[in-house]
Amino acid sequence: MTEGILLDLSRSGCKVRTSLNLRFTAGDTKLIIHFQLAEEKLQYEGSVRWGWMFGLGQYQYGVRLDLQEDEEEQLLRELELWTSGRSAQGL
Repeated sequence: MTEGILLDLSRSGCKVRTSLNLRFTAGDTKLIIHFQLAEEKLQYEGSVRWGWMFGLGQYQYGVRLDLQEDEEEQLLRELELWTSGRSAQGL
């Protein structure tokens, strides 16, 4: 388990930056992403699609999320809550 920065998120995937060098094979490297946007702690399985070194000791990866229908609905709810909260704060 390692920490990373969630750079981009959609219902089909995400982009993350971490110090972990996965030495991956595209599509064959599976992982579990844990994060919290609004109310719920989320945990989704995904597959690394691409990756590259980003500076010294940092790596950036594109991950395709393998979501079930209920997980996709949950993610969309959390994204809506998160974006409405940011709009209310004037961000």
